[in-house]
Amino acid sequence: MTNNSRSTSVNLNKETSVIATPVSKWGIKKIGLLLLTVVVFAVMVKLGFWQLDRGNQKLAMEQQLQLRADANPVAIEDWQMSPSEEATGVKLSLRIAPLTDDVNVQRVYWDNQTWQGKVGYLVFQPVRLLANDPQSDFEVVGLIELGFIPAGRDRQVLPEVVGISQKQRSQAQASQTQTIVGRLYRKQDNPMSQGLMPEMMEITDGLGLRIQNLSLEDLSQHLFSDRSLSLFSYVIQPMQPLLFTGDSRLTENNGVKISEHLPHPWQPLPMQSKRHFGYAVQWFSMAAVLLGLAFWFAYRQGKPSKNLEKEKSRNQ
Repeated sequence: MTNNSRSTSVNLNKETSVIATPVSKWGIKKIGLLLLTVVVFAVMVKLGFWQLDRGNQKLAMEQQLQLRADANPVAIEDWQMSPSEEATGVKLSLRIAPLTDDVNVQRVYWDNQTWQGKVGYLVFQPVRLLANDPQSDFEVVGLIELGFIPAGRDRQVLPEVVGISQKQRSQAQASQTQTIVGRLYRKQDNPMSQGLMPEMMEITDGLGLRIQNLSLEDLSQHLFSDRSLSLFSYVIQPMQPLLFTGDSRLTENNGVKISEHLPHPWQPLPMQSKRHFGYAVQWFSMAAVLLGLAFWFAYRQGKPSKNLEKEKSRNQ
């Protein structure tokens, strides 16, 4: 009687092992964990290739910037470029002069800029951009970079920056012009923040405009009383000190020192190519670690089933 019961038990165990499905063996949770692992692994690999692609794009841009830095300046009246082509880093030779009374804003303050660990403003002034030949009738309106200045303690007060003196229309003489060499740049599109967010604030010689994004297309409507005027499509960063008429005010104003010799940080790219390559390595490394953990987990889950089969064979 005992032998029959034992044999019946053995037969049931055999039938159970034959009928068992993969779902009952691994369990729904384990299959869900497997699917989640595959999805996360695929996302990590995709992010790695995306950073790798961005790094290659930035590397090509850096090489182009270096070629433009080594090239000779081009006269602004002779410079022509397709609107779809990026001109950041191109060096132009031109003359600049102060605007007349058509301008509403004397300074433009680009907020939340950093330089050498300090937070402040990158300051610009709308000026006339003229051809190198005084006989030429070429003239456009553009922004000249005056430089970086740290922000004061009071957010309601803009730091004073000495710029090119603005004269009335009747006083705008050719003697006020100065010849410079400048580099072109403009802010790259940021899909997370595109708004200008302008704030008009009083400064010593008129009005200052604080902005959060350097959107040249939207900026012109706040700068000029003449709505027909538009801005040059790039900002010009001077490559030598600018000449300022009037006094060189070096005083203290709300804890901020006023100086006409402000630094001009050159950051045409928000992130260098090596940073993107570094991020790509990190994503690929994390994907490799996740894949290794998945294999280790599968191996550990497979060991108990093998031991159980060995025990069953011994009992038989």
